[in-house]
Amino acid sequence: MNGTYTAPELPGRFGMAEIAGGWRSLEGAPRVRILRNEGRRGGGYWVEFAYDEKTVLRRPIRRCWNVCYFELYGWITLRYDSARDILMLSGYGKYRREEDTGEDGTARV
Repeated sequence: MNGTYTAPELPGRFGMAEIAGGWRSLEGAPRVRILRNEGRRGGGYWVEFAYDEKTVLRRPIRRCWNVCYFELYGWITLRYDSARDILMLSGYGKYRREEDTGEDGTARV
């Protein structure tokens, strides 16, 4: 070893813009969308947790001591693996990003 230490990238350290968009569970859990809160001064993000088309819960995302979470019958923490583009929600498992198709037919992420 040369005496230098490089800290590994932590899954809790990510920008909220990195996870914005739609996410589909790999394990059959409800769909999730991360949205920018344009109405809040200084920004912020929301999570939409969709059990079905009629049951969509929207909650603000918070960050405390590098833990990103939202409250849904208790804390649900979010972790993001940028190398694999996987979002992990505690209690709900792993999510893969959905590709969104725009009006012109091109894929948006």
